[in-house]
This record gives sequence, structure tokens and C-alpha cells, in this order.
Amino acid sequence: MAERGLIPPVRGPIWPVQLGDGVVAAFGDASWNLALEANQGPLGGSLAGFGLVLARQVHGRELCWVESAEITPGWPTCDALATCLDGIGLVIRTADCAPVLLADPAARLIAAVHAGWRGLLAGVVPAAVAALRARGAEAISASIGPAICAKCYEVGPDLAKRAESEGHLVIGGADGRFWLDLPGSIARQLELADVRLVRAGLGCTAESDRLFSWRARQETGRQGGLIGLI
Repeated sequence: MAERGLIPPVRGPIWPVQLGDGVVAAFGDASWNLALEANQGPLGGSLAGFGLVLARQVHGRELCWVESAEITPGWPTCDALATCLDGIGLVIRTADCAPVLLADPAARLIAAVHAGWRGLLAGVVPAAVAALRARGAEAISASIGPAICAKCYEVGPDLAKRAESEGHLVIGGADGRFWLDLPGSIARQLELADVRLVRAGLGCTAESDRLFSWRARQETGRQGGLIGLI
């Protein structure tokens, strides 16, 4: 694949998501390549003044609170970021995993979560919901960004068996092959946690040439999700 260009900061991410008053939430495509250092800085235009906080993602369930409006060098090691502060853009980077954005506008609490199959099994999304509720969130809304879809995400029998035993959505074929429905399983986790899901409908990373996919094309670029309070 040809190298993707930089997205001008004035444009920002391309899929805004309505998660409530005072919340800016959006998912980007491959034109906003978060693997490039030039795209990891402040965003202007419609997201004026947002300093971006990114995580060193390790496919776990740990959540890091961003407690200061002063953006410091270095990324925290975690798979979920949360804050109650205005002017901070929490960013999750993905290629086939799902970016999940969470918000309770009334409580002024938000989170951005990275969830692949490891994060799904570790419970990173329910853990992030619980962390927001521990700080006072009551009515949480969420949106799931672009991720690999069920028909493209073939997994081995051991993973399929474990995922199915934990209540996740697995599709089995007559030939003994298995596919994991990652977005559907995350949606189920959100439903069980009494979180309102706002559908984004952004397509499959493996099927769309507007999205990066490691599994389908071994691409090293990253799109992502961003959420902030204004």
C-alpha cells in the first residue's frame, strides 16, 4: 500500500460521534495515521486547543487517569485512558482492534479504550466502565470504532472455546473453523454493564482500504478514536 498522507489538523478525525453535550468524540481513518509522530500532537480547527494523550498499549485491562491538564512527555502504559478535565484529547490507536469511547456528560467523565481479543478476554471495557462509575458516572454512553468484523476474524479452536465459554460471540463453521465477533462481543459487554451504545457503523478494517489492517495487509499504520471534554 502507498504511504498515507497526513490529515491537516484543521480537519481532525472524520467520523464525529454524539456522546452528549460538552463531549467531542470521533473516529479517524487511515488519512489520520497515528503511527506518525506528526499526527500525535495538538489538533486545531474544530478541536482547537486539544492536547493529545496517547497510551503505550499492551493488550491488558489497566486504566490510567489523566489528572493534569499539563501534557507531559512519555506515554502511560495501559489500554484505557480516562479524565474529567477539559481540553485533553484521549486517543486510542488501532489497526484491527476496537477503539471504544465512553462518556457521562453530566458527570464530566470520559474514557478511551483499546480492545482486541486479549483486552476482550481481560475485560478492559467493563473495567473502564467500573472505573468511571467509581468516580461518579451514572449514565454512560459508548461507541465502538472501526475494527475487524466477525467474518474476517478467524481464530484458533482454543481461543474460540475460551471466548465462547466466557459469553463472547463466536461463529463456528462446518469445516471446524471459527471466527470471533469482536465488535459484537464488546457491544454485549456494554449492554450487560447497562451502557447506552451509540452505533458508529464504520466498517471492517480488513475490508476497507480507508482503514489500516495488520491482519489483512500487515500494515503498520494506525487509525484511532479520540474523545475530549469542552
